[in-house]
Amino acid sequence: LRTRKVGLGFLGLADLALLRGIDFDGAELRKLAGEIARFVCERARSASAKLAEERGPYPAWRGRGARRRNATTTAIAPTGTLRLLTGSSGGIEPLLDPVRAIALESGEVRFVDRWLEAWLEPRTRDRDAVLAALAAGLPSSELPRLAERDRRLLRRGSELDARAQIAVQAEVQRFVDGAVSKTVHLAPSASTALVRELVLFARRAGCKGVALFRGKPGCAPCALPERRSQWL
Repeated sequence: LRTRKVGLGFLGLADLALLRGIDFDGAELRKLAGEIARFVCERARSASAKLAEERGPYPAWRGRGARRRNATTTAIAPTGTLRLLTGSSGGIEPLLDPVRAIALESGEVRFVDRWLEAWLEPRTRDRDAVLAALAAGLPSSELPRLAERDRRLLRRGSELDARAQIAVQAEVQRFVDGAVSKTVHLAPSASTALVRELVLFARRAGCKGVALFRGKPGCAPCALPERRSQWL
């Protein structure tokens, strides 16, 4: 109550990269992510300043720094559940599991990224085959009935360069008051030396924190529904 901190953010960065045909680990995506974060930051701080004029600054403000209603205005929150409601990719994560099984009290349902479905429509005659391959956890290079360039755009977290993912996080962090939720997914063969190197790289890049997850070999893929109506 004394600082009135809020954390506005966004999700769906991987979907945007897919729709624009941009490699997630390329310089163009990194620049775009920074532009989005800057836009949200500037608008949020402007709105907070206007609210301070109307209602006064946050109670802990002592005349130092910008006069705003909120001590902080932006953050990139974990959106693992929220993305299921929006049917999109989460936060600033690359594509991780755009087709997956979700266990609910009412039973198991399947989630599929709706932007991915729309993107696939004009690119393949057998969209279900691609979705099935994604659900089975096949690498992008083995996805059926797609052009090579399209398969490249469907690379998931563990197939992307870890440093490039951290670089995206660092670019976004420049315009975010709080922390940035981001998990770098590594291949099962990733060594402890690589993990240490990536943590130090993230620190040098200006990240407030970084999470690394080394995939487990032999994880069971999610099963596919018998009818398309079962897709969320």
